[in-house]
Amino acid sequence: MSGIHEAIAGDDTTFIDLVQGLGIPYMTPGALLIHLWRSKAISGQEARRHLDEIREFASSEEYLGSIDELGKDE
Repeated sequence: MSGIHEAIAGDDTTFIDLVQGLGIPYMTPGALLIHLWRSKAISGQEARRHLDEIREFASSEEYLGSIDELGKDE
């Protein structure tokens, strides 16, 4: 992918340590889904479905924190 991008997404600890050390902005996948939901790019139902799809790859903290955020505005 070429061009100018504002952030990269990932939640692997090694990845996060690397991008933080390089000063590269990043978002975790859960945070990205919450952002898309809050900006009305996707529905809460769609955000929840995607969170459930990535659950086995995300940390419990990432998944549960994102689910909690979705529940705050219901």
